[in-house]
Amino acid sequence: MTLAPTREITRPISRATSEEVVRNTSLKKLQQSLAEFGHARLAELRSYRRYPTGLESDAPTVMGDDETMEAFKKDMLDGLTHRLRPELTPLRLDIHPGTQVVAAPYEHSWQTGLGLPLSHVDGHMTLLGGDEFSGAGFSFFVTAGADVSVAVIPQGTYEHSFFDLQTHPNLRTTGGAGAVVYGSGGTTLVDTKATLWNRVGMSPGTGESVNIAMADITGMSGGPFPGQRLFPVLFDMHQGDTCEVWIYLWNACANTAGTPFFLAQSGQAPVVTVEAGPLIIVH
Repeated sequence: MTLAPTREITRPISRATSEEVVRNTSLKKLQQSLAEFGHARLAELRSYRRYPTGLESDAPTVMGDDETMEAFKKDMLDGLTHRLRPELTPLRLDIHPGTQVVAAPYEHSWQTGLGLPLSHVDGHMTLLGGDEFSGAGFSFFVTAGADVSVAVIPQGTYEHSFFDLQTHPNLRTTGGAGAVVYGSGGTTLVDTKATLWNRVGMSPGTGESVNIAMADITGMSGGPFPGQRLFPVLFDMHQGDTCEVWIYLWNACANTAGTPFFLAQSGQAPVVTVEAGPLIIVH
């Protein structure tokens, strides 16, 4: 009996894990870019005309004094932390030739403000909302074995929720998600952001709660057409190129200090699919 020769399968793209590659991170560039973005968003939020303070509710909330309110917030945070602990969540992945699955732990993580650290460990990004800009995310490296067009899609879930217990017309809150791809030498190939909420003013009991797949994250619409989806992240690579891919969450709030306002935001991406195919040439 003659065995058929084994066909060698070459992946057009693969995960880069060498120590030299991992050392060449673009973390500082990402930090500078998002710091500028954060300062701009906070300046925008704080530039809104403030209403007379008399319009804000000075009636005591059902929660009682400030100490009771802080205890309530702590209980909410403890519940959030417990709920976001790593779990074995079943994921449905459609794998086909040319798909590379990148799984946690990832190479690097970034956080600022009230973003929790160590997102690279398991792909969990967790943020709270304070009177500042906050963010958290992770990155990984991929190398191309051929000239390819690439599509990156995180697999997991995204959620955010916020609410207030009083009337605060001066309160501002906004947030969303983003992705950055750095090529050789730190050149920026992709830098895209999606704003998922932008709220001006709050009243008792108002808020929002969203729970969707990470792959379905879509920015707010600025007109009659649907907002733009954040994923897949699309870019081209040439043979031998190594790229660093960052996925992150962000939020910015103003005039929330001393108020019974609570914001929690999280994303879980234990795996990321990287699909590669022939270069797409548009004539």
